[in-house]
Formats: sequence, structure tokens, C-alpha cells
Amino acid sequence: MNELWKTPRSWEWTELKKLGDVVSGGTPSTKVEEYWGGEINWISPADLTKYKHKTIAKGAKSISEAGLQHSSAKLMPPGSVHFSSRAPIGYVVISSHPMCTNQGFKSLVPYKGVFNEFVFYYLKSAKQLAEERATGTTFKEISGTAFSKLPIPVPPTNEQVRIVAKIEELFSELDNGIESLNTARKQLEVYRQAILKHAFAGHLSGKWRSTNANGSRVPTDILEDIRQSRSKINAELKHNSTFQSTKKNKFKDSPRVEALSDEALPELPTEWVYVNINDLVRHDRPISYGVIKLGKDEFGGVPTLRSSNVRKLFLDLEYVKPISPAISDHYRRTLLKGGEVIVTIRGTLGGVSVVPDSCEGYNISREVAVIDTVDSIMSEYLQYYIASPIIENWFKQRLRGVAYTGINLATLREMPIALCSRGEQQEIVNVLDEGFSEVNRISQEIDYALKKNEAMRQSILKEAFSGRLIKQDPQDEPASDLVRRIASTKHDVKRTRTKNK
Repeated sequence: MNELWKTPRSWEWTELKKLGDVVSGGTPSTKVEEYWGGEINWISPADLTKYKHKTIAKGAKSISEAGLQHSSAKLMPPGSVHFSSRAPIGYVVISSHPMCTNQGFKSLVPYKGVFNEFVFYYLKSAKQLAEERATGTTFKEISGTAFSKLPIPVPPTNEQVRIVAKIEELFSELDNGIESLNTARKQLEVYRQAILKHAFAGHLSGKWRSTNANGSRVPTDILEDIRQSRSKINAELKHNSTFQSTKKNKFKDSPRVEALSDEALPELPTEWVYVNINDLVRHDRPISYGVIKLGKDEFGGVPTLRSSNVRKLFLDLEYVKPISPAISDHYRRTLLKGGEVIVTIRGTLGGVSVVPDSCEGYNISREVAVIDTVDSIMSEYLQYYIASPIIENWFKQRLRGVAYTGINLATLREMPIALCSRGEQQEIVNVLDEGFSEVNRISQEIDYALKKNEAMRQSILKEAFSGRLIKQDPQDEPASDLVRRIASTKHDVKRTRTKNK
């Protein structure tokens, strides 16, 4: 057959089906209870999600003998190599016990002389090749025939073993590097949380307070600032013809603002005060979540931020879903102007960010809430505070739901905010910006190192299956002899079976 790349002379290119029996999987009827929960191991691609080991003993489910007999599942011996053929393509594992799979796998039961771990690593490297030969519209799947015909370079048997040993030696070194990088990442997160905790206990700005006594305000002054800010906004709204005063949005000329008192909250400096987040929100724009049903992507539609876009202290704008302007128009209350704080309240919690001016005109989904505040609090200060362990723990204690957890708006509107003067807020933001800038730089270096690690892994596999990872041994039996012997054995077995019929 045609070679995909150049290999040593002692190697032989062939197809997977010539190295073992190709087996497809099956699933017993889920309506028949007796088919499930038996002694026969059975796996699906879901069992390999985030699975890091080379071998597997069992999956989350098992089937009975009756389930095996009444389905297309086939029991394979230990040492079989299982390759997920759809949803997704490319998971690979070796069974350490007799095992069946569902129809999402194509498996190889290797013949004598074929080292299953060599096949395992080759299939790891051949994911893209398999995807290129897959078909389908809703999702891609590689058929049993296409899988059988996947080309594979075959070294002599002894060299297969030596190649695997070298791969694992090098991968072990890379794994040690990954462990160190992950440890560094965890330490960065601990530092992030520690610096945020110190910031909102007043420790990072203590020196500023001592040298700017005139810039600090006592709690009663801070509360009065909030009241005046809200009164000013209300006065402006009264003369704004586009704002309609309703029963729900009734004007209050002198909104009362009171300090919160909660013994469960951390102690604050004497110049600080706890206030309710609702006292800091613009009267014409209460805290709200966004669009409930986004619909299909619409070219040129309104970009809409979901929980996947709102990360901790930054927005991921790599893909923003565009929705119909007609749908977005029903949620004008959450159209963004820039400068607001948005926070994830359902699904993936913990995301919070200030909306940049470049996102003016965007909308948000129902997993995200928008907080538009008065001038008494800086948006940057608020985003850091919501990202702190104080609010993280506060949220955890108030989560609702089981499979799909979240915070409802009524709870969010009760969130306590530790507030200091605008001058001290600015100092805290400056210190955190500087500290987090260095943290982000280190984090990016870790991300780069992890990507480089994965690239090196792929490079090792490429070298391994090109015959350049280790030296060839002229004493080894050529792979062509191995392939011919396997073919001859298969032919003899087939002829014997025919005679016995």
C-alpha cells in the first residue's frame, strides 16, 4: 500500500484490519432492566471523558449475559484496543479485563506479534487521520470499514516494544513538567484569592488611609454620598421623556440608604461600611438577567454574552453568539452601554467582569446578570469585590438547584458590599491591577508552556511512528515477515473453518 510518510526499510505499511480483528460495539435495550447491571464490563465514550489512564477495567455501567446475547455488543479479551469512533472521535484505551463497548467504539483485538500498546499510541497520533475519513452531518463518525482500512506503519515486534518504552519514558518527563505547571497554577489562584481577601479587609490600602486622612470618609458620609447620587439620577429621570415612571419604578426624591449589620460578614476598617448592592444600583435600571431563549445564530444579529463568555475578571470574546434583533429588543433592559458589571448567576458560576465600551449594544443571556451602579462605587472595584472569597462563599451558601445550580435575582439583590471612599477604592483598584497584571503574565506563560508540552507530545509520536525515535536493530525480524505470517495464519484459520462446515 502507499506510504503516508517515509519509514525504515525494516518496517511495513499495512491496514489495521491486517493486524487484528476489528470489532464494533452495541447497546442492549435500555427498556429491559434484566439486560443491565450484570457481571459483563461495558464502556461508552462518556467513560473516557477526561480519562487519563492507558487501561480501563470497567465503565460506569455493566450488562448481563442476556444483554450481551440480545444486542450487537461483543465480548473482547483483555488487551483489546478501543477507539471512540464518534462523539467524539479519538479516545483510545486498552481493556485490562474482558469487555464490551457500545456502538461508539471501533475496537481491535490484536494478533500475536502485534503489541497492543504500540497500536494504542499510534491511534492516539492518528486522530486527525480518522477524522478525515469520517462521514456524517450532525456529527462525524468513522465507520467500521473506514477504521479497518486506516493505514499503520508496522515495525518489527521487538522494536514495537522498544518504541513504546521510549514514548513512555519521554511522556513521563512531560507529565512531571505538567504537574509542576499545574501546581504553579494552583499557587497563583491561592495568591489571587489571598490578595483579594486582604484588599477588602482594608489591608492593602491601610497606608493610603493613614496618609490621606482627609480623603477618607466616615460611614455616614459614604451613605450620604450614595443617597445624593441616587437623588441626582432620579431628578434627571423626571425630566427625561423616554423614562416612564411606573408603580414598579416609582420615584423616590430622597432614597434612604442604611448600613448593613451582619455578624457573619468579615470585620471592616472603621472608615468602611457594608451596604446592600440594591442601594448602589441606578433606579432606572434594576439588577436583571438577560434573554431567556437566544434562538439560532443570526448573521449580523445582536452579540449576546453567555456564561461561557464571562470569566473571572475578564471577558472571553473569541465567540459571541449573535441573536435576532427582534428577540434582543424584548430585553432592552439588559442592553449594555459599557461600564456596567456583569456576573454569571446560573450554570458556570464565578464569572464577573466590567463591560468594556467596545461591547456597547451587546446583550446578555439569562445566565448573566447586569449591575449598573451609581457614581459612589467604581465598576472596577465592584468586579474585584464580587470575585473575592467573601462573595464567593456568600454565593455558595445561597445556591439553589441540583443539576443546574444558580443564584436568583432576589438573592443577588441582597448581596452585601464593603464600601469605602472613592479615593480609597481607586487605591485598591490600582494595587490590584498591578498585582493581577503580574499574575496574568505568569498565567499566560503557564498556558504557553502547557501548549508547548502538548506540541512536544505530538512531536514525540510523530518521531516514533516515523522510525526516528530509537535506532533499529538489524537482528530484528523484518516487519514484512510478521505481516506475511499473520496473513498466512489468518488464511489457514479461515480454510480450516471452511473445511469444518
